[in-house]
Amino acid sequence: MLPACGLERQLTEQKLEIDGVRGEISSVSEKAEQEKEGLKKATRVQKQRAESFEAAVYKCYSQLREKKTITGPGRYDIQDFTENREKKPCTVRRDISKV
Repeated sequence: MLPACGLERQLTEQKLEIDGVRGEISSVSEKAEQEKEGLKKATRVQKQRAESFEAAVYKCYSQLREKKTITGPGRYDIQDFTENREKKPCTVRRDISKV
């Protein structure tokens, strides 16, 4: 059996070690929470971008339908569409870096 002062020193050392481990756990937990919030924010931004892109695609399809109606059936086929798309991309654009 260790003398009393040896036990007290050992107990004090263990308490300090426990406090240090608790501090590390707290720090890691806080960092994990910040990362979680960052991922939530990034997910919201990506969702907004996807919705914006989807709206632009629908607008392009609407423009395509209008052009097809104007030119009449049979005059505007998929080959025309791909050729025009290669020459001039859809005019609806949005700077997604500002989102």
